[in-house]
Amino acid sequence: MNDRRTVLWTALTIAAAIAMTQAPAAFAQHDADHMAVEPRPSTTGATDCSWGSTACTPCVNDVVDAVKTGLRERGDAMGFHLGAGVPAPEYGVPNFHDHWQGIQRLTADGGRWMAVSYDDTGDGPGGVGLVHMASRHPVAPGDRLRSNRQGPLLAEQQTPPSEDVVKGRIDSGRNDLAHAGGLSALGSYLAVPYEGSAAESEVRIYSVADPAHPVLRTTLKRPGTADSGNVGWTRLGDGRYLMMVGGHDSLPLDFYTSPSVDGTYSKTATWKGSFPAYQNTNLVTECGTGRLYVLGTHKNWTGQDWLDVHSLDLSEPAPRLTKVANRHLTCTQIDERQCDFAAGGGAYVSAANELFLYAVEHDDDGPGGTVKFTEFRTNRPHPRSCSTDAGSAWVELYEHSHYGGRSIVIDFADRGAEDHANYPNAEAFNDRASSARWCLPPGTTHRLFADSHHGGASTTLSGVGEDADLGASPGLRGWNDRVSSSHY
Repeated sequence: MNDRRTVLWTALTIAAAIAMTQAPAAFAQHDADHMAVEPRPSTTGATDCSWGSTACTPCVNDVVDAVKTGLRERGDAMGFHLGAGVPAPEYGVPNFHDHWQGIQRLTADGGRWMAVSYDDTGDGPGGVGLVHMASRHPVAPGDRLRSNRQGPLLAEQQTPPSEDVVKGRIDSGRNDLAHAGGLSALGSYLAVPYEGSAAESEVRIYSVADPAHPVLRTTLKRPGTADSGNVGWTRLGDGRYLMMVGGHDSLPLDFYTSPSVDGTYSKTATWKGSFPAYQNTNLVTECGTGRLYVLGTHKNWTGQDWLDVHSLDLSEPAPRLTKVANRHLTCTQIDERQCDFAAGGGAYVSAANELFLYAVEHDDDGPGGTVKFTEFRTNRPHPRSCSTDAGSAWVELYEHSHYGGRSIVIDFADRGAEDHANYPNAEAFNDRASSARWCLPPGTTHRLFADSHHGGASTTLSGVGEDADLGASPGLRGWNDRVSSSHY
């Protein structure tokens, strides 16, 4: 995994920066325009899984587009408190192994649980903290959690609610399996790879239908293979289960299949190509086509966080991976990092077949010793209609025209959480709005004001709509960089 090389990161960052100025073409790996078109697969993923299914995950609408344009560039700040005996990672000199490794959102309790793996090299066995995000109440089961760090302070300074805390724990029980790597959830199951000083690594499958009390169901032993850094997992269209286990720095990739989610997994193939040292890999299926994709998160030598997409073709004796897209995402909210792709990331699919990404920091560096993580959810497209429930109302204001840059989401459900009467205190968004989208059910409106504390000129949003340029579009002409407060 990446953390084995992190101690060299600072020196290599300087070297890479110099190299970029001398040979920029060498860094063309992130030029999506030069990526190959993916081949047509013969082995497909299951496309009939609904959210909350026991042993599978929903498909994603247009995977490439979901990554390239669907995900928000910046995520919502999240956090949780430690508990259940999960050790606080001590990332830094002399132990750069000791940090959070992977993150997955689970479906239990309407999607209000997270699983976060950790390395405890030198102190104890690696494991997973199971976090109950009890303060979160998604508008619909499996929908976005929304930031739990809204309040009178900027999100970077705001402590998450005390009820958002680790409630369950899994660990390897062995000090020679001190590294729990990039994990993968599939319905009510969780696959956790373990490695360390032992000669044989493992992948263990747990039932997390009740995350506070996880149950070990089966173990995949990897004899002669000391490295199991991350795992991807999905159900195939023919009903079998496909597991992909990455070795040191995610390479090589070993593929296994099983007739059942917690059955015996048999090795079927190995891929020995090359790609960045992904901290986490997830397998997702595209709706309609059934095409399989590998999503990998990593941090490059210049400090940028990237999500890469590879199509996966299993039609030949040797698997074939083809890079088809990528996306540079930003962990910084205003001034401080809220996550780090060199620590852990993990994909999630909502009930609406939307792709989300979660990413966590290295240690407990959040306010009050809490753990920071980020929810990168899909950009909300222009809504065709709104439900009749006022609780689902939302307005999103963007920093740049055409829905670019930072954004502030004002959910009716969270309307009292931040100081929207004074935008300088609401994510420092005063006089920044340049485009907008909104979904306001009948009887619900949202009023924008030019001055703080609901003063000065105003305009009212209602129904469904969008405005790509508040300075030029007829609907909200003259409101570019002008909004200073608002209310429902």
